[in-house]
Amino acid sequence: MTDCVRIIAETTYDKLTAQRVIDKRHVLRTMFDQQIAEIVTDTVCRYYRTEMRVIRSQTRLREVAIPRQIIAYLLCKLTGLTVTEIGKKIKRDHSTVIHSSRVAVPNMIETDKKMLHEIQHIEDLVMTFIKKLKP
Repeated sequence: MTDCVRIIAETTYDKLTAQRVIDKRHVLRTMFDQQIAEIVTDTVCRYYRTEMRVIRSQTRLREVAIPRQIIAYLLCKLTGLTVTEIGKKIKRDHSTVIHSSRVAVPNMIETDKKMLHEIQHIEDLVMTFIKKLKP
């Protein structure tokens, strides 16, 4: 009987230890994603000479909508954030994030060489900052 209790206790301890490791990794990944999100938004805002409050505003002006779509696209590409979480960052619905990341920006990249180079340049800048984050 004591062997069974010992085995159950060891198994429970192992499961709890494994869960703590998973939880710690999740917390670290979430923190890293938040840092990446900040880098992406700052980089895009600087590149297009705008502010995050303007990106989060209700305006649909092209000079605001394009940076907003690029932010959504890069956050989907570079982070593990959900479309809902990304939407909250730019004050938009999850369906807008899906449209930006899967339709609007890929179409811009495909049809406009200048836009392709802009997005590549922004992504290169973001990746430079991200590499500095990693130990």
